[in-house]
Amino acid sequence: MKAFLNIQLVESHEQVAFQTGSESHIKKLYPEVNTFSLDNFSDVSMVTYAQELINQAEKILILMESYDSKANPNKLLKLINTLVREKSRRVKLILSGQNLIIEKMAKTLGDNFYNQPTEKHLMNVAEELFS
Repeated sequence: MKAFLNIQLVESHEQVAFQTGSESHIKKLYPEVNTFSLDNFSDVSMVTYAQELINQAEKILILMESYDSKANPNKLLKLINTLVREKSRRVKLILSGQNLIIEKMAKTLGDNFYNQPTEKHLMNVAEELFS
């Protein structure tokens, strides 16, 4: 199974987008890829499902979109720790926007972490992983 996980980091719940442009692109280009979205206000069951998706996927692309650098990712820290421990090439993490906590944790992924990529670079990473 291949998966795309879209995580939105927002300051208030009103900022959460129903579906982002990147998520729409992935669904259109790779219909066989399972997609799932959550945010830093999601309940525990959604975060647990995201962790299960990470554990089960053969290849997974995670896009973290930080709409506010002050957004608190505390509810997602366990999920992020799961990602950071995953050193294989099957996981790619992209951070769009700024969040110092996420940046510090994700740097341990080395070449599997992309910080502030362009939309074209995001699509290139997706093609490399999903094709």
